[in-house]
Amino acid sequence: MQKKTRNKVGPIQKKLLIILGTYVALGLTRSASGRRYIWKRAIKEWQAVNARALASAVRGLERKMLIEIHDNQDGSSTMKLTDDGEKTVMRYNLDNLEIKKPKHWDGTWRFVVFDIPEKKKNAREAFRDQLNKLGFAEYQKSVFVYPYECLPELEFVVNMFEIKGHVKFLLVKDMDGSHRYRKYFKL
Repeated sequence: MQKKTRNKVGPIQKKLLIILGTYVALGLTRSASGRRYIWKRAIKEWQAVNARALASAVRGLERKMLIEIHDNQDGSSTMKLTDDGEKTVMRYNLDNLEIKKPKHWDGTWRFVVFDIPEKKKNAREAFRDQLNKLGFAEYQKSVFVYPYECLPELEFVVNMFEIKGHVKFLLVKDMDGSHRYRKYFKL
Protein backbone atom coordinates (compact mmCIF):
# COMPACT_ATOMS: atom_id res chain seq x y z
CA MET A 1 0.00 0.00 0.00
CA GLN A 2 1.23 3.49 -0.87
CA LYS A 3 2.05 5.94 1.87
CA LYS A 4 -0.37 8.83 2.11
CA THR A 5 1.29 12.23 1.77
CA ARG A 6 -0.15 15.54 2.99
CA ASN A 7 1.40 17.80 0.35
CA LYS A 8 -0.45 20.86 -0.83
CA VAL A 9 -2.58 20.35 -3.94
CA GLY A 10 -1.31 22.37 -6.91
CA PRO A 11 -3.50 24.47 -9.23
CA ILE A 12 -3.74 21.85 -11.98
CA GLN A 13 -4.43 19.12 -9.44
CA LYS A 14 -7.13 21.35 -7.99
CA LYS A 15 -8.71 21.72 -11.45
CA LEU A 16 -8.55 17.98 -12.01
CA LEU A 17 -10.23 17.31 -8.67
CA ILE A 18 -12.96 19.78 -9.56
CA ILE A 19 -13.49 18.08 -12.90
CA LEU A 20 -13.69 14.65 -11.26
CA GLY A 21 -15.91 16.10 -8.57
CA THR A 22 -18.37 17.19 -11.25
CA TYR A 23 -19.88 13.72 -11.15
CA VAL A 24 -20.29 13.94 -7.37
CA ALA A 25 -21.93 17.35 -7.67
CA LEU A 26 -24.22 16.18 -10.47
CA GLY A 27 -25.43 13.37 -8.23
CA LEU A 28 -26.27 15.85 -5.50
CA THR A 29 -28.04 18.39 -7.72
CA ARG A 30 -31.69 17.89 -8.66
CA SER A 31 -32.33 20.99 -10.74
CA ALA A 32 -31.57 21.22 -14.45
CA SER A 33 -30.10 24.71 -14.06
CA GLY A 34 -27.79 23.39 -11.36
CA ARG A 35 -26.56 20.59 -13.62
CA ARG A 36 -25.96 23.08 -16.49
CA TYR A 37 -23.95 25.32 -14.15
CA ILE A 38 -21.80 22.38 -13.02
CA TRP A 39 -21.18 21.10 -16.58
CA LYS A 40 -20.25 24.56 -17.91
CA ARG A 41 -17.74 25.01 -15.11
CA ALA A 42 -16.19 21.57 -15.66
CA ILE A 43 -15.84 22.14 -19.41
CA LYS A 44 -14.21 25.54 -18.83
CA GLU A 45 -11.71 24.01 -16.39
CA TRP A 46 -10.95 21.07 -18.71
CA GLN A 47 -10.20 23.35 -21.67
CA ALA A 48 -7.64 25.28 -19.61
CA VAL A 49 -5.52 22.21 -18.71
CA ASN A 50 -2.28 21.37 -20.60
CA ALA A 51 -1.93 17.62 -21.41
CA ARG A 52 1.59 17.21 -19.96
CA ALA A 53 0.68 19.12 -16.82
CA LEU A 54 -2.49 17.02 -16.55
CA ALA A 55 -0.50 13.74 -16.61
CA SER A 56 1.80 15.07 -13.89
CA ALA A 57 -1.19 16.22 -11.84
CA VAL A 58 -2.83 12.79 -12.12
CA ARG A 59 0.30 11.06 -10.83
CA GLY A 60 0.51 13.53 -7.94
CA LEU A 61 -3.14 13.05 -6.96
CA GLU A 62 -2.69 9.28 -7.02
CA ARG A 63 0.38 9.58 -4.75
CA LYS A 64 -1.63 11.74 -2.36
CA MET A 65 -4.37 9.10 -2.45
CA LEU A 66 -7.02 11.58 -3.58
CA ILE A 67 -7.80 9.48 -6.67
CA GLU A 68 -7.59 5.80 -7.61
CA ILE A 69 -6.74 4.66 -11.13
CA HIS A 70 -7.90 1.28 -12.43
CA ASP A 71 -6.68 -0.20 -15.72
CA ASN A 72 -9.48 -1.65 -17.84
CA GLN A 73 -9.24 -4.72 -20.08
CA ASP A 74 -9.69 -2.58 -23.21
CA GLY A 75 -6.50 -0.62 -22.44
CA SER A 76 -8.25 2.45 -21.05
CA SER A 77 -8.07 3.63 -17.47
CA THR A 78 -10.74 4.73 -15.03
CA MET A 79 -10.13 7.41 -12.41
CA LYS A 80 -12.20 7.57 -9.25
CA LEU A 81 -12.14 10.02 -6.37
CA THR A 82 -11.33 8.53 -2.98
CA ASP A 83 -13.28 9.70 0.08
CA ASP A 84 -10.47 12.17 0.85
CA GLY A 85 -10.60 13.32 -2.78
CA GLU A 86 -14.34 13.98 -2.55
CA LYS A 87 -13.86 16.05 0.61
CA THR A 88 -11.09 18.04 -1.06
CA VAL A 89 -13.27 18.70 -4.13
CA MET A 90 -16.13 19.93 -1.99
CA ARG A 91 -13.82 22.29 -0.10
CA TYR A 92 -12.42 23.80 -3.31
CA ASN A 93 -15.83 24.15 -4.91
CA LEU A 94 -17.20 25.88 -1.83
CA ASP A 95 -14.24 28.28 -1.74
CA ASN A 96 -14.84 29.31 -5.37
CA LEU A 97 -18.62 29.42 -5.32
CA GLU A 98 -20.23 32.62 -6.54
CA ILE A 99 -23.66 33.59 -7.80
CA LYS A 100 -23.88 35.18 -11.24
CA LYS A 101 -25.94 38.36 -11.20
CA PRO A 102 -28.15 39.10 -14.22
CA LYS A 103 -28.26 42.58 -15.77
CA HIS A 104 -31.85 43.09 -14.66
CA TRP A 105 -33.63 42.04 -11.48
CA ASP A 106 -36.82 40.00 -12.05
CA GLY A 107 -38.61 41.51 -9.02
CA THR A 108 -38.57 38.26 -7.03
CA TRP A 109 -36.93 37.89 -3.64
CA ARG A 110 -35.31 34.55 -2.77
CA PHE A 111 -35.63 33.65 0.90
CA VAL A 112 -33.61 30.95 2.63
CA VAL A 113 -35.22 29.80 5.87
CA PHE A 114 -33.46 27.28 8.08
CA ASP A 115 -33.93 25.52 11.39
CA ILE A 116 -30.79 23.48 11.89
CA PRO A 117 -30.68 21.50 15.17
CA GLU A 118 -28.17 22.19 17.91
CA LYS A 119 -26.38 18.88 17.25
CA LYS A 120 -25.42 20.37 13.85
CA LYS A 121 -24.36 23.73 15.29
CA ASN A 122 -21.08 23.81 13.34
CA ALA A 123 -22.91 23.17 10.07
CA ARG A 124 -25.45 25.87 10.97
CA GLU A 125 -22.74 28.46 11.61
CA ALA A 126 -20.79 27.47 8.49
CA PHE A 127 -24.00 27.68 6.42
CA ARG A 128 -24.76 31.14 7.83
CA ASP A 129 -21.17 32.26 7.05
CA GLN A 130 -21.45 30.90 3.52
CA LEU A 131 -24.72 32.78 2.92
CA ASN A 132 -23.00 35.98 4.03
CA LYS A 133 -20.02 35.24 1.79
CA LEU A 134 -22.35 34.72 -1.18
CA GLY A 135 -23.91 38.14 -0.55
CA PHE A 136 -27.22 37.22 1.08
CA ALA A 137 -28.70 39.74 3.52
CA GLU A 138 -29.86 38.62 6.95
CA TYR A 139 -33.60 39.20 7.32
CA GLN A 140 -33.77 37.46 10.69
CA LYS A 141 -31.33 35.16 12.50
CA SER A 142 -32.27 32.08 10.44
CA VAL A 143 -33.81 33.85 7.44
CA PHE A 144 -31.73 35.30 4.61
CA VAL A 145 -32.79 37.11 1.44
CA TYR A 146 -31.25 37.48 -2.01
CA PRO A 147 -32.67 39.12 -5.17
CA TYR A 148 -31.26 36.83 -7.90
CA GLU A 149 -31.59 33.19 -8.99
CA CYS A 150 -29.40 31.16 -6.64
CA LEU A 151 -31.03 27.73 -6.27
CA PRO A 152 -28.17 25.68 -7.84
CA GLU A 153 -25.59 27.32 -5.59
CA LEU A 154 -27.85 27.01 -2.56
CA GLU A 155 -28.46 23.29 -3.23
CA PHE A 156 -24.72 22.76 -3.49
CA VAL A 157 -24.07 24.46 -0.13
CA VAL A 158 -26.94 22.60 1.58
CA ASN A 159 -25.61 19.27 0.31
CA MET A 160 -22.06 20.19 1.30
CA PHE A 161 -23.09 20.77 4.92
CA GLU A 162 -25.52 17.82 4.94
CA ILE A 163 -28.48 19.92 6.14
CA LYS A 164 -30.97 19.12 3.38
CA GLY A 165 -34.07 18.57 5.53
CA HIS A 166 -33.46 21.71 7.57
CA VAL A 167 -33.45 24.39 4.84
CA LYS A 168 -36.37 25.83 2.86
CA PHE A 169 -36.28 28.11 -0.18
CA LEU A 170 -39.07 30.63 -0.84
CA LEU A 171 -39.84 32.94 -3.76
CA VAL A 172 -41.54 36.19 -2.70
CA LYS A 173 -42.85 39.00 -4.93
CA ASP A 174 -43.62 41.54 -2.21
CA MET A 175 -42.36 41.98 1.35
CA ASP A 176 -42.38 44.50 4.16
CA GLY A 177 -39.29 46.67 4.18
CA SER A 178 -38.33 45.84 0.60
CA HIS A 179 -37.01 49.40 0.12
CA ARG A 180 -34.28 48.62 2.67
CA TYR A 181 -33.18 45.52 0.73
CA ARG A 182 -33.46 47.28 -2.63
CA LYS A 183 -31.00 49.82 -1.27
CA TYR A 184 -28.75 47.08 0.20
CA PHE A 185 -28.58 45.21 -3.12
CA LYS A 186 -28.46 48.46 -5.18
CA LEU A 187 -31.60 47.62 -7.15
